Amino acid sequence: MIALALVRIASPLASATAAAALLAACASGPTLQRSVVVEPGAKTVVRYVDVKGTLSLSLQNDSAAAPAKVYGADTATIDPGAKVVVDEELQALLDVFTESGLFAGAANEVPPDALDALVVDQQGRRWVFARRLRGMQQAEAPFHEGRAYFLALYNSVTAYHGAASDRPNFKAEQSRTAGDGRTARQKLEDLRRSKR
Repeated sequence: MIALALVRIASPLASATAAAALLAACASGPTLQRSVVVEPGAKTVVRYVDVKGTLSLSLQNDSAAAPAKVYGADTATIDPGAKVVVDEELQALLDVFTESGLFAGAANEVPPDALDALVVDQQGRRWVFARRLRGMQQAEAPFHEGRAYFLALYNSVTAYHGAASDRPNFKAEQSRTAGDGRTARQKLEDLRRSKR
């Protein structure tokens, strides 16, 4: 049931009472089908890629690597679009992909005519769900649904990526902006005097 998966995906944002009420209502209903199982300690990555551009967002299960290894302090060693999510929430996302039929039509590679793609990587195996048609075409409704759930989960997770190996010099920056402000103010006053 997709509603159950939504509760699991949105759980960091939902109140415990609302989640419990919806889970209780769904408890008697069927559970979601499962095509891929997130194994604790084994890396599973779900990635959204804009094939023609530079956007690459990814979610990785937290039992596979400590968040500190994913959120490095040095910009040369980090993937700024990577986020770590608890295993259960990543599993719920994969279950939604199964329920919407994405795994049934999965490819092994991103097709050359793809506009964007959702990619699942796990232990040397890959499933690719690609969008080829512009706009929101009914023929690609499962992809749009899967992408929406991916982005909802991705946006609910906070990432702690480092910016550089050295700490910014805030005093020097503050001094520079104060100096720039004084210079700009002086130019404005000189301009006003010249117009009188």
